[in-house]
Amino acid sequence: MKKYILILITFLFSECPDNFIESNQSTAENTVCYPEFFEHVISTQQAGYFFTQIDIEGDFIDNDDWIGAFNGDVCVGATMWDLNACNNNVCSIVVYGFDGNSFAEGYMMPGQIPTFKIYDYSENIYYNANASSQETWYNFQVVFINQLTTQIFGCNDPEACNFDSNADLNDGTCEYDSDNDGSCDSEDICPGLDDFLDTDGDQIVDCMEVFGCTDSLADNFNIDATENDFSCIYTYEIDSHIGANLLSYYVLPSSDNLYSSVDFINSFYSTNNLNGIIGENSSIVYNPNNILVGSLVNISRSEGYWVKMDASDMITLTGYPTSSNLQYSLSQGANLISFPSDMTYGVEDALPESLDGVVTSILSEGESAIYVDEAWAGSLSEFEGFKGYWFISNAAVDFQFDLDAGALARTIYKPKQYLAGYEYNQSTMQSFYYVKEVPMAELGDWIIAYNDDVVVGSREWTGSMTDVPVMGYDGDEYSLGYIQQDECPEFKLYKSSTGQLIDLYSDGHMPCFANNTTPILSRLLDTQDEVANSVVLKGAYPNPFNPVTNIQFNVE
Repeated sequence: MKKYILILITFLFSECPDNFIESNQSTAENTVCYPEFFEHVISTQQAGYFFTQIDIEGDFIDNDDWIGAFNGDVCVGATMWDLNACNNNVCSIVVYGFDGNSFAEGYMMPGQIPTFKIYDYSENIYYNANASSQETWYNFQVVFINQLTTQIFGCNDPEACNFDSNADLNDGTCEYDSDNDGSCDSEDICPGLDDFLDTDGDQIVDCMEVFGCTDSLADNFNIDATENDFSCIYTYEIDSHIGANLLSYYVLPSSDNLYSSVDFINSFYSTNNLNGIIGENSSIVYNPNNILVGSLVNISRSEGYWVKMDASDMITLTGYPTSSNLQYSLSQGANLISFPSDMTYGVEDALPESLDGVVTSILSEGESAIYVDEAWAGSLSEFEGFKGYWFISNAAVDFQFDLDAGALARTIYKPKQYLAGYEYNQSTMQSFYYVKEVPMAELGDWIIAYNDDVVVGSREWTGSMTDVPVMGYDGDEYSLGYIQQDECPEFKLYKSSTGQLIDLYSDGHMPCFANNTTPILSRLLDTQDEVANSVVLKGAYPNPFNPVTNIQFNVE
């Protein structure tokens, strides 16, 4: 990489020549002079502009002539153009920028373009000068420009549509009638193209199409747009409750698939409501100093998240929507993914047949579904926009949701159902126990899950294959007393008709809790089979060879 050094040249005099003024850069020992209109101050913000050639009406300037740089009418730099004092006859002028000090008010700001003047010392004349290229100013930038002249740049070709009789030097801006239709290309309906080409058959020629957002429901709907350019932006309100919310983000502030998690949280959440966001294998939280830390660097359109809230809030999200054709890649095991829609679709409708038997269970916030007997069973019957889902897969597989093949989309708000007096908090640790049969249960009764005397889940009995959520302890206060790994839940039946609570017992092995699992219980009964600790046999009489023999025993 080439490196350049900007050298500040100070012009010292015993006294200022005619038409010069003493600069405020002067000291008690040295007098600094500049042409009358080139006075300026030195700033800590500066850039070097190098010119190969400087001329007045084509004649090179003399070594005692000066160049001044301006931002509007403020002089921001000046130097005498003495080629003998420059390497290889190429000199530069330092152009100063605004550094925050009041004396540099009006100086260059990044992105602005300076203008230049030439001072003819021998004639005492100031000329407006034109640069052969317009170069923006940035601090410590080095700029090379071919020519600075009093001549006018423009199109000087008489054959061009935009011929400028005042132009002295051709700047390459000439325009022509390339399609010979009698008008300059810049005035053509379709410059250089077929004025009657209508590729999409919408009765608007291609060159007259107006690209923009054509969806009237979008925030930035463009009534003049004739062709959708996928720039539509939408706003949604997401109702988030205190504790753990299993969500996904259908809209992001950019059209990319990833967006900075820090920027996302700072845009839509605050320390007043958000505790942290947990992904499949990474997270981001506020530390005690309210600084976001963690390995969750980006929010992804394809992933789901546990969003832990310290307070209930309505979160307003604005951004670009996710394509319904989003590709998902599942690995073997548990995958936390999004749902690419703002609508609600039936599970059977939205899942492609390629996942049948591959994805064995799907878990959402407080609901689940398992694939048994070539069908989906459980409380999770619909996918909802902005929700996250755990897909448990027995193999790696790629898929897309089937949202464009006649699947019925609905806008439905389905509130969570709790049994009054037996409420529980959603946790990021959860499993679902599927119960096939409860002989004494009737429709309308509830199965309640306990950890000791703490309610950790409940579900209304549906008649068969009812999934009962069991919440685990995830480290937050809202889940204190909840079940932990390898502990076994207890179940009770709530009789809606009487309010009675009946203890239930599995007629087989009771699997203990493990996160994101879906164990199946064949039957829950209101009696517990007792197993004898010991059996003691006593003597047989009259003897074991008689047709009838009595044997005494004790069961303990």
